[in-house]
Amino acid sequence: MSAQIRIGDQAPFIFYPMADLHARVQRTYQLAKALADSGHTCFFVNPHLGRQFPKPHFQSPVSRFGLIAPNLVELHLRLPREPVYHSRLLNASEISCLSDAISTLRRLTGRRFTQILSLPTWLATAENLRSRFGWPIVYDCHDLISGFRGISRDIVAAESRTFAQADHVFFSSKRLFDLHTSGSPALKNKSTILRNAVDPGHFAGAAEQRLRRAPTSPGVIGYFGALDEWFDIDALRQCLRRFPERKFQLIGRVEWDAIRSLASFPNLELVGEVAYERLPDFIAGFDVALIPFRVNALTSATNPIKLYEYFSAGAPVVSSRLSEVECFEDLVYVAENSEAFPECVSRALDETDPEKVRRRREVAAMETWSRRGSELAEVLSACFANACVHEER
Repeated sequence: MSAQIRIGDQAPFIFYPMADLHARVQRTYQLAKALADSGHTCFFVNPHLGRQFPKPHFQSPVSRFGLIAPNLVELHLRLPREPVYHSRLLNASEISCLSDAISTLRRLTGRRFTQILSLPTWLATAENLRSRFGWPIVYDCHDLISGFRGISRDIVAAESRTFAQADHVFFSSKRLFDLHTSGSPALKNKSTILRNAVDPGHFAGAAEQRLRRAPTSPGVIGYFGALDEWFDIDALRQCLRRFPERKFQLIGRVEWDAIRSLASFPNLELVGEVAYERLPDFIAGFDVALIPFRVNALTSATNPIKLYEYFSAGAPVVSSRLSEVECFEDLVYVAENSEAFPECVSRALDETDPEKVRRRREVAAMETWSRRGSELAEVLSACFANACVHEER
């Protein structure tokens, strides 16, 4: 382990993510970063040598540590096949490989780690380490994984076992909590709602740029995030027709080919994937920010991170009627259906109330990843203070 990587007095964590952090910054990374900022050493598992390295993973069999930020370490572990996140459960050889590599942390530090899983993919590995060292398992359930077409059925089927085996479970929305804990008192008793959040400092510059922009200089109507089958193409198509003079931007990797049908509109720009560091530059140009989701089981259970990020910039938001968005209905223009989107966009464009801008930024200043990290640490400290999972096994 590099001399730069030191374990402090705060409880350390191992995070098993839903996706490679080099592909897109998501909740798992934000929670790990928040805990690291508060003094907890966090290790972020990456089951190959990382897409940021110039050589393919199979050319180097060596596992390695990479310091991402103070107290935040990426643990690159070589597996012969990739990716393993969504396509299948791990086989016995891979479980053994990962468990042995991660167990090195025990030898190097002598510390007990709390393991936080974002997918059932990692359960068997985490169970192996719990049986050997007493490292507790926490399942961070932040999406309805059965709603994703890209996650294999065996991973989805393994979620019930993950709920049963986890020492504690976090849910990112009340709908997700209710859906899984209904009829299961045991699960409810070991579960906590921990919503998504924002790093307001990251978007502060965007808010200031929006305030300084001249009213006569129209910005764009924009969206950033995944562009997949839950995106409401009909809602956007109607908006593109209603406002032919306005520029629209969709920022994100197109993962559903049907979205490309919108490319024929001259007022639409498909920007593609943009690094998290560059998002503030784009949202600074938004007159209106969109969350056009088809309302289904997946989206009804989501707590959109982009809502907090849009709020942080003070931007008016037009959204489909999602359960978690309804909590802020006085600050969001909620469209009841696809046909209602253009009128909501029109009202958002006409907004002149600076108080709404102030209140959106105020919400974002309260709903921070730093706060979520503290909440997570406090809950787990209380849960595991006298729990047997902290004993050597």
